[in-house]
Amino acid sequence: MILQVGDKQYTLDPDDFSVDASNITPDLCKIGADMLNYGALEAQLRTEIASKEAQLEKLKADLDTQIRAKAMSDGDKLTEPKIVHKIARDPAYHTLLTSLRVSRENFNVMRWVMIALQKKTDILISLAYRERQLMKADSF
Repeated sequence: MILQVGDKQYTLDPDDFSVDASNITPDLCKIGADMLNYGALEAQLRTEIASKEAQLEKLKADLDTQIRAKAMSDGDKLTEPKIVHKIARDPAYHTLLTSLRVSRENFNVMRWVMIALQKKTDILISLAYRERQLMKADSF
């Protein structure tokens, strides 16, 4: 799966989420780095969403001002619902709204990535404990 974060694309490696029960040591050694890297992406997506939400609010305010100014100069009387509908039909508004939706989708995927990595960590710890117990049993 590929995620877009800002101008960069990141490919989610399925191996980062699987466990080889016969060789857990490498995964145990790198799970912290994996969580840090994916966590940084999650933070970037959170920031991207906040930025796009702020841009959307500013665009709505700017469009509101433009629509009211044009209506005043044309002598038109607009109701609040008409202004809201004019804003909703603006192409720039739709473009930014679509971009925000994609960022939110990517963020939701990244939240599940972090949950999957936490579950992988739990599995690795359990397997390491089991392996240690088996080694102790073999030594007696």
